[in-house]
Amino acid sequence: MKIIRYIILFLIISCSFQSSAQKLFHQDIFYGGVTAAGFSTGIGAWWPEDTITVQIEPGSTIRNAWMFVYSMGYPDELSIVLDGELVEIDTSIHLLSTFTNTNPQSNPVRIYAVDIKSIVEPTKTDYPIEILAVGHPEINWGWWSPVLYIEYNNSSLSKVTTSLWYNDIDLIGLENYNFTGLNSIDFSQDVGFSLFTDRVGNFNPYDIFINSTQIGEFNQNDSYNTSTWGVGVQGHFYYQNNTLFGLGDDVPNTTMYGSDGIALINSYLSSGDTGYDLKMEHHQNPSSPGNQSINLIFPHTYTTPCDTFSTQIIADTSVCIGDSIQLFASGGNNYEWLNTQGVSNPNIFNPMVSPDSTQLYVVRIENEPGCFRTEKVLVEVHENPIIETLDITPEICGESNGEVTVVASGKNPFSYTLGGGTQTSATFSNLLSDNYTLIVTDDNGCTTDSSFVLPQEIGVDASFTANPETGYEPLSVQFTNTTQNATDYEWFIDNAFWDNTTHTSAYFDSAGVYDVMLYAYNNLPACVDSFALKIIVEDTMIVRIPNVFTPNGDFSNDNFTIDVRRAKEIKATILNRWGNVMHEAQEKSNGTEQTITIWNGEAQNQPATEGTYFYKFEITDVKGEVYVYQGFFHLVRD
Repeated sequence: MKIIRYIILFLIISCSFQSSAQKLFHQDIFYGGVTAAGFSTGIGAWWPEDTITVQIEPGSTIRNAWMFVYSMGYPDELSIVLDGELVEIDTSIHLLSTFTNTNPQSNPVRIYAVDIKSIVEPTKTDYPIEILAVGHPEINWGWWSPVLYIEYNNSSLSKVTTSLWYNDIDLIGLENYNFTGLNSIDFSQDVGFSLFTDRVGNFNPYDIFINSTQIGEFNQNDSYNTSTWGVGVQGHFYYQNNTLFGLGDDVPNTTMYGSDGIALINSYLSSGDTGYDLKMEHHQNPSSPGNQSINLIFPHTYTTPCDTFSTQIIADTSVCIGDSIQLFASGGNNYEWLNTQGVSNPNIFNPMVSPDSTQLYVVRIENEPGCFRTEKVLVEVHENPIIETLDITPEICGESNGEVTVVASGKNPFSYTLGGGTQTSATFSNLLSDNYTLIVTDDNGCTTDSSFVLPQEIGVDASFTANPETGYEPLSVQFTNTTQNATDYEWFIDNAFWDNTTHTSAYFDSAGVYDVMLYAYNNLPACVDSFALKIIVEDTMIVRIPNVFTPNGDFSNDNFTIDVRRAKEIKATILNRWGNVMHEAQEKSNGTEQTITIWNGEAQNQPATEGTYFYKFEITDVKGEVYVYQGFFHLVRD
């Protein structure tokens, strides 16, 4: 039971996958005809040039014309010369489908479609064609089998409807297709079906089934354009006036055998059908890894009871990746956008789309029940530019000289927007320090942005010298400014504003430690640097010694005294003129300003005689330093 479940699951997945094996490229109703033909380059690109022959009724005008071509692997970019005109294949814009087959050397396979309406002429049926890119580094890599599909207007011809599909499934040797939504069919007229394949035939035989009925077997190489080996089967035809005609080796009957790639399929459908199933089965299904069979396009042409009607669609456009755009179609009552990639609503006339890659959007427009035509619009998706580097130069504060240079990659030329200004130069100069958002816009109008901070550097280097930096009160100090890169200065002493000149000076009349600060800036106060020094002013030891005293008992100047400040100890010696010691004293001081009595004018308890005396003082200050003072004074008793 478990094995059965796995088998059922595989079949469900397989059928679901196969149901999206084909995609509708084009559907229309008009008066005129359709023709299609191609040629195969053969395996190994043995025939890179040939002539494709189509059939166009005289007096017609070209309604639509496309060239389909496919590639294997990763060949170089392709150019094709069609009737002397260079046709370049854009591997992004012209890509329809990517898939694989069972030959690992042949993958991936990509189908491309190019509008060639400007090249095709209604009076011309033979189109020389040459594939220019045929040499590639890997086997099977290359460009292969161009097909021309042409619709022509002619009011003298009957009405025709077309339904053109292309392969969109990995090819494994058993391919199931389901064509639905065909316009109502007039079963009394030819219902034409064509197959364009490559590398299908004598060495890769396939059986062809419609609605489970085998209608043929591809087992020969197509011989319409070339007879080289491995060219596949291609259904060359034209259809007009309700009739399918074969071109070359293709026969408009109810079967597809040998290299015949067209068939009348009326008998395989039931009245009222607007769709059917197609199966293509390799004789060695599942095919061997060497199978390189390629299914390309599936044209349908027949007569319909539907009336012609006109529709419109927005012109081909472009969008930047990540952005959205609104599509518009008109002319019908119901709309179905067949490519739903990024489509907001596939069943309205004006959906928003947000594709992540270039997309061909095909809309099937229904006018009356069962009557459809398609319009298509190419939405090319552009990559946004990339900011590779930002080279940021900081602003020197006060100079407004910041700079940023951007290196971007993408579609040149670029424009650059910063702070509301847009320019083509990648360098923005004279910037202030700030937060910025830089926007880069490429030639497609796509943008990217980057936010950054432009920093600021303080270019000012404040400094000064003080002469002297320390000393005793009162102290005069000269300050010399040695600052670099500044324009303005402010001096502060103990946090109080002092001066705003370049250099300054100060007079300190009392002891203390003074903080001197210089603020220097460049044009703007915000661009400031500072520098500070401490000025130390010390107290001065003061000694005042009189030169006369009068010990006469009048209570005025009766003692020989000295005035001191910042003294700790005083040692005194008094000598007469002969050098005899008259008196010695040792006194203490508390460091404040004091008057110290040294001598009362007596020696050995007797009044000393008037005259000149000499003194010697050894005074120790509060820091322990000793100072010696010597001199003379007069003793007067009157």
